[in-house]
Amino acid sequence: MFVTRLPSGASSLYLCFEYRNMRPGITYELRTTRNGDSAPAVSQAPMLWSGGVNGFWYIGSSGQVWQNGVYEFTLLIEGRVVQTARITIGGAPEPTPSFSDIVFGLLDSTGNVIGSGYALGVSNVVSARFIFRDMAVGLPWAAIWYYEGIELRRDGGTWSLGPSGSQTINITGDLLPGRYRLELYVENRLAAAANLILAGGQEGVFARILSNPRFSSGISGGAPSGTVTESFSAGISDLYAFVDWQQLAPGTPWTYRWLVDGEVFFEHTEAWAVPESGVDFWIRLSSEHGLPDGAYRLDILLGGQLFISQTARVGLGQLPVTAGNLATGVQAGGVVVDALTGEGIPGVLFIVLKAQFSVADFVWDESQIFGMSMTDSRGRFELDRLLPYGELYSVVIVADGYLPVTADAIRLDPADPELADGRLEFRLELNRDLTS
Repeated sequence: MFVTRLPSGASSLYLCFEYRNMRPGITYELRTTRNGDSAPAVSQAPMLWSGGVNGFWYIGSSGQVWQNGVYEFTLLIEGRVVQTARITIGGAPEPTPSFSDIVFGLLDSTGNVIGSGYALGVSNVVSARFIFRDMAVGLPWAAIWYYEGIELRRDGGTWSLGPSGSQTINITGDLLPGRYRLELYVENRLAAAANLILAGGQEGVFARILSNPRFSSGISGGAPSGTVTESFSAGISDLYAFVDWQQLAPGTPWTYRWLVDGEVFFEHTEAWAVPESGVDFWIRLSSEHGLPDGAYRLDILLGGQLFISQTARVGLGQLPVTAGNLATGVQAGGVVVDALTGEGIPGVLFIVLKAQFSVADFVWDESQIFGMSMTDSRGRFELDRLLPYGELYSVVIVADGYLPVTADAIRLDPADPELADGRLEFRLELNRDLTS
């Protein structure tokens, strides 16, 4: 959520910005003042740019308490001021009309948003759900959709709903594969923004964009040569990963990362630079002295969402039968209600953390999140990804005006008769936060 004021004791703050036409190696710098005086402890000295040509970036910190005061941030490129921002920390909270927590999805037959995320299959209708707070009837607001940086549609007018809750808006038409963006404004002020990738096709609530991951130790004519397997002899010098893809527009940012025995050792983001659809896209991992023995995992992400996670072993030993299998698991969903009234609560954020993180580790970093969903107007939700069996999961449930609910060490056992149909149904009751 974009903010202009934070209460005393704030310990997490990030300055977010978009960038265009940047070049590797140019310098950027953040200068910060507090109450007019230089604040080097929360500034950033000149650094060389490595974030790509176009995209989204942030500078900030968590885990340290910010002193009260008025902070001015000045962003410079090659010594030239390009943008400034201000925030006040401390003092009594002031209600400010706001939008936040944009999540994209598709509408089901009952008009509810399902399959929420930031990468969806190509469709002629896309929905965006967001939270609104402290709004007032008559306030000017606007929703602007962009496709590849060009304005596609503009909606809005004067606000006619209540002060707080959640709202869904749609964009329809012949929506092409590529990058979309939604910006929400209140009183001509940018209040929230989020990016979306449309690609591939839709299978239920999931997008089918990348498929058929496989490994080989050789390549010939752009296709795997030799045996396609997940277990290789020690000492191989090359490991190739292949995937097929459909309707992934050139220029779409994507990320791949290699992990060895569960530890990330290489991650790279770049623009998709091949035709929209095809087979045998390959990524190579190489060492002239031979790859060390271990389990090598390749993750591929679009819009921050994990689409491929496949593992191969080099050296002695066999992979567990479930390694790299994301096709099976449990579909989690349910309803969140007010503990007093029993009514469904809209706009509740249901978050499942990755297996290596507990609730105590969670610092609201997207990289810690395995999957998430937001409840609709009836309090119902559907997680955006299947939960593989055998892992330990932690859950965070938060809603404006209610006490948060958290849980650690939730294990999904395939032998559990309650999961026989592959679905985990929650009914959660939240108690109002009487101190808010």
